Amino acid sequence: MVMNNKDELAVSSLEKKLLNDKNATNILNCCKVLGSNELKLAFLFEYIFKIDTANISKLLSVDKSAMPIVLGKTKEILSVEISFLDIENLENLDNEIGVLTELFYDLFNKINYSCDIEQGVKKLFILKAVRLFELFAEIRFVNKHVIHAFLAYLYFNLSRQDTIFSKEGEIISLREQDRSKWDVELINKGLFHLGKSADGKNVTIYHLESAISAVHCLAKSYKQTDWNKILSLYNNYLSINESPYVELQRAGVVSKVRGAREGIESIKSIRNINQLIDNHLLYSTLGNLNLQIHNYNQALKNYEKAYEYSDIDIDKEFYGEKVKICRQRLKMISRYQFHNSF
Repeated sequence: MVMNNKDELAVSSLEKKLLNDKNATNILNCCKVLGSNELKLAFLFEYIFKIDTANISKLLSVDKSAMPIVLGKTKEILSVEISFLDIENLENLDNEIGVLTELFYDLFNKINYSCDIEQGVKKLFILKAVRLFELFAEIRFVNKHVIHAFLAYLYFNLSRQDTIFSKEGEIISLREQDRSKWDVELINKGLFHLGKSADGKNVTIYHLESAISAVHCLAKSYKQTDWNKILSLYNNYLSINESPYVELQRAGVVSKVRGAREGIESIKSIRNINQLIDNHLLYSTLGNLNLQIHNYNQALKNYEKAYEYSDIDIDKEFYGEKVKICRQRLKMISRYQFHNSF
């Protein structure tokens, strides 16, 4: 893909415009012109976030050797459409913000617990995303409630970033995270945006995810978590998103409120559970619940399935340890029964 000097100058001029906070609408217009989700993200990472090519390829799960083609395509399209971008086009900006919110939400959930992306790059990505959506919130004539809900979600998660992974790169569970290291200032910013997101009419997954995160962030300890409140939020969640994955998450909360057996029954009643049949989280959740009620045979089968379906080394290591624990418990029970049979 060849670009002449005029095209290069046009892109350079465009870059200067987009770095100006007053031109958030131009950023949206660029994304609308690009069309492809991959190109939109590549454009934002390259020109707005200033992330290097190697890390862009990691964030987008694109082979590094293909990145010059992807980035070249964005430059080609934007240089042709440079005159269009000089006009502040307010039409359908809400739609474009909605598309970008969904893209960033999916991408964040994909990379947040990834061990392949450095923690510094994740934090940079979240910080830049926060700044971008704060710019969008300053645009007149757009629906800001969804923007504020998503910003709250980002702030709550950013506040806990330093406690998610150990120095060895292992995931630290919410129960074991050092809450003294959670950033109170960021939590308060999340609460501010959560408050701004309420319009009394529309509730989105971003509102509910943010509200769930808020309950966790406000709990002084894991034991003091308001699981009844979280269960109520998941009940509302299912009214707008009947995903079996959401039902699985809800079942985990049910176990906190009503016990492990009720949690297992909730999993058994999941609609379209076949969609989770090769998801390691289904089996790890069942394994945890069966382990709690000392059903080691079933827990063993669950953890073996979780190990089989996981493709992440750290997860496989965790499930492997759980398999060993279950086998040790079963061996101890067998020895005890043998000695008491005389």
